[in-house]
Formats: sequence, structure tokens, C-alpha cells
Amino acid sequence: MLIIAHRGASADAPENTLAAFEKAVEDRADMVELDVRLCAGGEPVVFHDADLHRLGAMPGKIGDLPLEELKAVNLGGGQTIPELAEVLEAFCRKISINIEIKDAAAAVPVAWMVARYSTGRKGAYPDFLISSFDREALRVFRKHQAGTRLGWVVCQTDPDYSGIKEEEGIYSIHQHIDCASAEWVRRVQADGLKVMIYTVNHKADILKMKSLGVDGIFTDFPGKARVATAEGQK
Repeated sequence: MLIIAHRGASADAPENTLAAFEKAVEDRADMVELDVRLCAGGEPVVFHDADLHRLGAMPGKIGDLPLEELKAVNLGGGQTIPELAEVLEAFCRKISINIEIKDAAAAVPVAWMVARYSTGRKGAYPDFLISSFDREALRVFRKHQAGTRLGWVVCQTDPDYSGIKEEEGIYSIHQHIDCASAEWVRRVQADGLKVMIYTVNHKADILKMKSLGVDGIFTDFPGKARVATAEGQK
């Protein structure tokens, strides 16, 4: 079962920051998950929310602000909003990366960036997974970067994924923990799709997901999840 650091090791460092991703590497996560939006200048930045209210305690939408202003926002502990290129440069040779496209307009710039960092670079880590709630964003990405694995993010008990693997090249379904059942996991995997569950933070839930045989979990505590899964094997 893959341990995927949700927005990095976000329980120990500000989410989606270089510090959170570095901590995830230290905690031996198998993959880091991060969110991407476009800022006003069209650069892909790593940030979950559409605005700065929750994390920056200030007004302003990500898509309306230039990169220079966003880079000046203190997210805590001196951490700032990184560009996607900055994160890939620092981590693509250290760990697998799941990029969740939050803004459909980011699909093409993300595809270009993944192409740049997955080919033609000595020592580049080739393992990317691109995900989104928006299936159209995944379709657009696939047109520009066909060889990368895709994951559809859902939050519903029985999403209609008929034909999704053949038609859209989907590799995995990323499901909310409250909507995951043993029967659903078996059915999705029987259709040849991987099952990734979010957000799994408590030890009992981590062990339950492992017992269900899911392929991966997103967690804010990758270090704790690593320990829990190791203990569960004893």
C-alpha cells in the first residue's frame, strides 16, 4: 500500500510548501501529492485553495494575483507559495509526485512541465501521477502528455466510471475515505483500476484501508502511517 503525503507532510509543516515536501521525503513517503493552480501571469503555482483567506489570512484570489505577490505571502514558518517548477526541480529526483490539477486552465502548462521533468533530464524521477476532480482537465492533459498515469478524484459512494479506463486512460480512482467500502474497492480493482483513498490520518483507519487491500492512502502523517503499516505486519 502506497503512502502518499497529502500536500506533503502537512501535519508537520505548512501544506504544499517545500518544507512539507522535504518532511515527506524524510518520513519515507512513497509519493507526495500537491495541488496546482495558475496565477495571474499564467505560471503554475502549488496551492490548494482558490483564494488566500484560509492559508494567507488575507483577501485575494490566486488567479487574480501575480507571482511576485503570491511569493511574498507567508504561510507560516517562513514558508511561501512555491512554483510548480521549483518543486519539481527540488523533488522530482527524490520521490514520486502526484499533481492534482485544481484549475482546469492549468492542464496544458502542467503537461508541458511534466514533459520537461520526466524526459531528457539525467536522473529525473519518471514516476508522475496526474489527478483531478475535473475529467475534462484530465482529457486535455492526456492530449499533450499521453504517457503519464491519470487519476480521477471523486467524493461519492458510487461514481460512474464505466469506460473511463479505455476512453480516458484513467489509471486510478481517488476516493474519499467516507465513501470507501470493501465491496467498492473490490469492484474497482476488478475493473483494472487502482484505488487510492483520502484523507487517512488515524491509525485505525490506516490499518482498515490496508486490510481492504487499497493500493494507496493519502495522509497528512506519512511518518505515522509508515510506522502503523509496519506494526500491522507484525
